[in-house]
Amino acid sequence: MLFEADRNTARALAAYTQAIELGSANFYPYYRKAVLTATRDAAARVQAEQLLERAVMLAPRFAPALVMLADVKVALARALWAVSQKDEAVRVAREALELARSDPERQIVQRLIDTYTRP
Repeated sequence: MLFEADRNTARALAAYTQAIELGSANFYPYYRKAVLTATRDAAARVQAEQLLERAVMLAPRFAPALVMLADVKVALARALWAVSQKDEAVRVAREALELARSDPERQIVQRLIDTYTRP
């Protein structure tokens, strides 16, 4: 956290990575590494999804991680759909729907699922 406060993202990322590699039971390194590495790149999204799933497992009521995980899953579903992995896209979108925290979020994700499952 101190490295982030000093705007030293590389050192913060290295510290979070080390904590994760050492098997941290605290949600924060997983969450912050996901935040710091989130990009539009598909591989980074998959890694962010894995990190956020671990963070949510460790702190199931930490809303920022839940919201970010839902957002990452929606982005992954769209990316999967774009490369014709339709079944996987629907599965990931349904996971995002389960994470949605508000009616507007649920409606947005449900419309995505409806679009993907139309004959």
